[in-house]
Amino acid sequence: MSEQIEVVSSIIPATPTEIFRAWLSGPEHAQMTGAEATWKADGSFSAWDGYILGRTLERSEPRSFVQTWRTSEFPDEAPDSRLEVMLEASGQGTRITLVHTELPDGQSANYAQGWDENYFEPMVEYFASKPRVNGKAPAKKATAKKPPAGRTSAKKASAVTKKPSAKKKKAVAVKPKKKLRR
Repeated sequence: MSEQIEVVSSIIPATPTEIFRAWLSGPEHAQMTGAEATWKADGSFSAWDGYILGRTLERSEPRSFVQTWRTSEFPDEAPDSRLEVMLEASGQGTRITLVHTELPDGQSANYAQGWDENYFEPMVEYFASKPRVNGKAPAKKATAKKPPAGRTSAKKASAVTKKPSAKKKKAVAVKPKKKLRR
């Protein structure tokens, strides 16, 4: 038997695209939740330091995605659950709605609370701390191409004088403390 979390939802101060990409990226997922996460090219993933395992089955960027999902608390014989994540722009950011089905009996209430504490709350904090311009993340600036090796740019070659730069502090080596012997 399995249970279903009807709907778990929250408003996150980010665009659907930002949330979609962060959720499905190991490094940014880790930053967003504060726990280790890895994603592989085949769609399989591990989150929360290996507590959660699954695979992304469907992607409709930036609106939704579907994943298989299980934790180390699932009984061995229990099938993977199904997690559908829907992202809808709202005035204050994005409404994220999770429909989590096919959970082992007796576990749905724990996961409903876990989504709030371990995902929604850290996501609000993470995205609220990112720089915003008119409610959106600033566009990435184009980086200037470096000249090929052995050449200098016209700007650099024509520079006659340089402004004095601030003095740099010297790095101080810190010796590691001696290990205590027992």
